[in-house]
Amino acid sequence: YNQASKLAKTTDGGQTWTPLNPPHNSNITSISFDPKEANTVYLTFSNYDYLRSKVYRSKDGGLTWTNISDNLPNVPANILVHDKTSNGGMYLGMDVGVFYRDNTMSNWVLYNRNLPNVEIFDLEIHHKDRKLVAGTYGRGLWESPLYTSTTSVTQEDVVPQTYRLNQNYPNPFNPTTTITFEVPKTSELSLKVYDLTGRLRQVLAQGSYTTGTYSIQWDASKLPSGLYVYQLSVGANTLSRKMTLIK
Repeated sequence: YNQASKLAKTTDGGQTWTPLNPPHNSNITSISFDPKEANTVYLTFSNYDYLRSKVYRSKDGGLTWTNISDNLPNVPANILVHDKTSNGGMYLGMDVGVFYRDNTMSNWVLYNRNLPNVEIFDLEIHHKDRKLVAGTYGRGLWESPLYTSTTSVTQEDVVPQTYRLNQNYPNPFNPTTTITFEVPKTSELSLKVYDLTGRLRQVLAQGSYTTGTYSIQWDASKLPSGLYVYQLSVGANTLSRKMTLIK
């Protein structure tokens, strides 16, 4: 079981519990077990960490851990499920969609064909029908055939060439929160915060940004509780999200 960043395990049906040292101090979002190896366990984490500490694997029941996040984007990882009929196949739900990896791969691939740019909070595999079902934040349920060795995965799938403005974390917040955005190519852009009347409250970023993922912490300690809108502008195009300040 886990509580925030604490972790413990039982081997006697819950009568006694042994504390474990988790490999990272951010919130644990899911615990899953390898369907073929009893002592192999996986943890996913909700964080914005420049080390990309999103997914860890232990092969000794939680005593030691290895970071297998590799090329994943720097956004929260929410859920990991395993395809027991594949060669170590795993599907990872993140704040920017679904990623896949198996024992034949050295990195994760984006498995988002026809899926909107949305946060994935739940995944289920229907092995009989060979389907993956994703539960999203605000966009309902989506399904897809499971990955196969003949599935076409293009470079566009692996590295999405789009600007992304991610949901701030935590949300609601008091008084600070972290906002992340992704830039696919060098661009002139701005990131601004407005209140619901349209009044500009703060410019968080402005200027030329190279390819990469950026995290900015916003301190709203001098503002009243309420809803705010943060907006990423690139030329004539804008992306917006809402966040809630509660004091």
